[in-house]
Amino acid sequence: MSDPRAEAPATEQSARLRRALAKSPPSVRAAFAAVALVVLVAALGPLLTRDPTAQDLLAVLRPPFATGSAGTYLLGTDQLGRDLLARLVSGMRTSFVITFSAVLVGGLVGTAIGLASGYLGGRVDNLLMRIVDIQLAVPGVLLVLTLAAVLRPGVGTTICVLSLIVWVIYARVARAQVLSLRETDLVMAARATGCSNARILLYHVLPNIAGSIWVITTLEFAHVMIAEAALGYLGLGVPPPAPTLGAMISEGQRYLQLGKWWLVVMPGVIVSLTIISINAIGNWLRDIHDPRSRGRPG
Repeated sequence: MSDPRAEAPATEQSARLRRALAKSPPSVRAAFAAVALVVLVAALGPLLTRDPTAQDLLAVLRPPFATGSAGTYLLGTDQLGRDLLARLVSGMRTSFVITFSAVLVGGLVGTAIGLASGYLGGRVDNLLMRIVDIQLAVPGVLLVLTLAAVLRPGVGTTICVLSLIVWVIYARVARAQVLSLRETDLVMAARATGCSNARILLYHVLPNIAGSIWVITTLEFAHVMIAEAALGYLGLGVPPPAPTLGAMISEGQRYLQLGKWWLVVMPGVIVSLTIISINAIGNWLRDIHDPRSRGRPG
């Protein structure tokens, strides 16, 4: 049974978040709407669009709103006559599943390590932070490219590889937050009442650092999405015939000189719109959780 006193910080943060959202500038609301639209299309689009692998060789490289044997292609077709809209929707779904899973895995692992390191301290803290330092010494791009090239390509491999560049950020942020909280009256009172370390971390410490974790999640989601698109662009992500946004850009760039702009522009717009919107949301969350910025107008 949860402690009502421990739930108070999370309830207060939720109420403050709702109030801040009601007073947020139009750009933030537009960012939320854009992300919601992209997620909705990715979730429901496969039920409404054609088979993304179906080929129409009589309608190769058709521009948007062209017609073929399968009907009208709203966003045109690619070099094999496949419906670009259907491939975009399928690619969005794949990219979101990979990005969300990688951020979830990396966030859970990194937050748990940061909580344990900051709260227990001593040798545990030294050991865990040295592991973090070792990974930070290796460039993230080099680590991802090396593992993606060595391991067997696939959705699971891509998720595991991308989660490796995420967890260290969560670990360091969570540790720093716990170090500032472990000697506070709230934690000391919980210890005095006989609460276990696990209960203190879950019900007293974690709710108080949830705001920082959410900010890191939004920002890292954008970073991981860029990394996933880069892997697909280099051919190290999910193998064909499953479409991904990065792979679609890579396949379409060779036809730019022939004037087939929609093969690159359409997936590029989706990636750019999503990343810009998520970054805007992340910056807004950072501002409302930063005590120094709460008094700023807008």
